[in-house]
Amino acid sequence: MSAPFDSLPRRQFLVGDAATQLRRVPETSVDCVITSPPYFALRDYGDPSQLGAENTINQWVTELVDVAAELRRVLKPSGRCG
Repeated sequence: MSAPFDSLPRRQFLVGDAATQLRRVPETSVDCVITSPPYFALRDYGDPSQLGAENTINQWVTELVDVAAELRRVLKPSGRCG
């Protein structure tokens, strides 16, 4: 269902697992990221692999750090994350 990144139009919203979607994005190619990471064990969106549904808070932090590393990789030096 996911198209290769090269075929995505500009100003595209990528919807899905954040880490998976970010791996499709070329390095230093994004100007702005808007995100609202889920809190640990606060909401259930019906997906057992969702961020925030980890068994421990340490696992949750590890997952957040992994996503943050991908965000850093894809942001341009002048990019912003909020």
